Amino acid sequence: MNCFERFSKVEPCRAQKKVCSLLALRYFTAMAHKILTSVLVVLLTQSLWASTSTIKSAPTESQQTSQEKPLAYMWFDLGNVILETRNGFDKVHFMPGVVDYLNTLRERGHKIGIIMNIPETFGRPGDYESKLRFTEDLIREGWIDTHHEFSFDFFDEVLLPVYKTQRKPNDFLFNKALEISTPDGHTSVFQGENPAEVQTADRLGFFSHLVTYDGPQAYYLPVEQIPELIKTFSQSKNN
Repeated sequence: MNCFERFSKVEPCRAQKKVCSLLALRYFTAMAHKILTSVLVVLLTQSLWASTSTIKSAPTESQQTSQEKPLAYMWFDLGNVILETRNGFDKVHFMPGVVDYLNTLRERGHKIGIIMNIPETFGRPGDYESKLRFTEDLIREGWIDTHHEFSFDFFDEVLLPVYKTQRKPNDFLFNKALEISTPDGHTSVFQGENPAEVQTADRLGFFSHLVTYDGPQAYYLPVEQIPELIKTFSQSKNN
């Protein structure tokens, strides 16, 4: 075999190897480019998501101020003020407009509590938690509001009598509410539909409002007027 024959047999093999190497290099380069691009897209997406979440969740300066110094502790009666219970517990639902009203109060920095009466037979005698859960279960059994769920967890505090002698309009629950509200410097506001209860709250130092009705519609303190009303009320108490 001469040199040319040897060369003709060896060179094609070398050429094929060179081509294979080039193809492999191009393949791995393309794969590396795809992987790098994917990683950059993921990192960019995470960065944008984090920025968006921060913007959505971060409170404004006014919200921070209102959250640090709530204007008032808003206490409500439950039946026929928050919940429609004039038909008993068989068909229970939120009063018209009250969900939006409560949410707006919360957004403005107010705390929200319930002062309610229940029969002494609800739950175990003298057991607050038992009576609270019994009442919540009873409400849920007759719940007909398809747009909202009910839970006492929404409220900052729920006060109820564990003994018959503590029932409103007795001073007991109202004084408990003041003990919760006053240390933090909150102005205590009570909104109820029973005149005797509103009078008790007023006598004990609450800013009180008698909830009135036009058919099913209840009329609460106007949200926009609450800051000025509280300011005037506080000034009158200090004078």
